[in-house]
Amino acid sequence: MLPVGVVGASGYSGIELVRLLLAHPHAQLMVATSQANVGRKLSDLYPQFLDSGVELVQTDIDQLTNKCQLVFLCLPHSQSAELAAALYRNGVGVIDLSADFRLDTPEPYLTYYDWQHPCPELLGQAVYGLPELHRAAIAETRLLANPGCYATGALLGLIPLFKANLKLRDIIVDSKSGVSGAGRKPELAFSVVEATESVRAYKVASHRHQPEILSQLQGIADHELRFSFTPHLMPMKRGILSTIYVQLAEDELGRDFKAIYRDFYLDEPFVRVLDEGQLPQTRSVCGTNNCHLSVVVDKAAQRLIIITALDNLLKGASGQAVQNFNLMQGFPEKMGLTSLPPLF
Repeated sequence: MLPVGVVGASGYSGIELVRLLLAHPHAQLMVATSQANVGRKLSDLYPQFLDSGVELVQTDIDQLTNKCQLVFLCLPHSQSAELAAALYRNGVGVIDLSADFRLDTPEPYLTYYDWQHPCPELLGQAVYGLPELHRAAIAETRLLANPGCYATGALLGLIPLFKANLKLRDIIVDSKSGVSGAGRKPELAFSVVEATESVRAYKVASHRHQPEILSQLQGIADHELRFSFTPHLMPMKRGILSTIYVQLAEDELGRDFKAIYRDFYLDEPFVRVLDEGQLPQTRSVCGTNNCHLSVVVDKAAQRLIIITALDNLLKGASGQAVQNFNLMQGFPEKMGLTSLPPLF
C-alpha cells in the first residue's frame, strides 16, 4: 500500500479522487486537506462517505512529507506551484491537477493567467501527464502536470493526425462542458437558474487551455499551426463534447482516417474509436475514465471532423490522475478505474 495525500479534497475533482483512491487496491489515503472545511468529516459534506472515516485537515507540508510518498494537488491555478515545489524538493511525488506546471515556459502564465510563476526552474522538469502521448516519461517522473479537461479531449482527437505526418495548419476546436468544470465554489453564472436552458460561449480566443493544447501540438508538429479554441457552457452536471475541424489538402481526402485512429489507439486502455455510424455522447462516458472518438470526412468542405467525448471530472481530471499514478508507481494502468458507471 502506497501512502498518499489529497490537497483540496472537498472540491469536485478532489472528492472524485478520494473516491477512486479509497477503492484502489494499492493506495492508502493518509491525509485529506481542505482550506474551507478544516476539522470536518468528509461525510459532513458528502454523506456517501459516511463509512470512510476521512477527516479534513489543514494543509501542512511537514505532515504531507512525513505521511505520504505521493500527493495529489486539487487546487485552483496559482495555488499549487509553491506547495508542489516544496514537496518535490522533500522527495515526495506530486501529481498536480492545476495548470501550474502544464506549460514549458513562464511567459504564457502572465498572458493567460495574469500570474508570475514562482518556480519557473521546475517547468522543464514536470512531465505533461497525457499517457497516450507521454507514457514513458510519466513512468519516470516525480512531478506530473495532469492535463486540463478541454485539453485532453482536443489532444486525443488530434494527436493521431500529427503522428501520421499530416501537414495540418488550420485547426478549430469547439468544446461544450458541464458546469462542474467551473469547480464547487458558488458563482452566480453557474447556478441552476442562470445555467439551465441556456448555452453560452465564454473566454472566446482567450481560454487558458488554449496555450496548453497548442504547446503539446507544437511539440509534435514540424510546422507552425493556426489554431482556434472556443469553449461553451452546457446545462448539465458533467461531461465534455469536442467537435474538431481540420482542413485537409486535396490529396489527403482519400486516406483511411478511421484506420489511422484505430491503429494509433489499438492498445490504449481508455480511448475507444467508435464504429461507422456511431457518434460520441457525454452520457456514454460520464462516470468512466474513457474517451469515445469518431472521425468523419466532409469531402464537400474538404475537412476532417473529429468528435470526442469524456467525463471532465474523470478522464479530464481525477481519473486521469489515477491513471498517471498507476504509471508512476508501476501498477497496471487500469487499476482502480474499471468499475462500470451508473446507467442513469
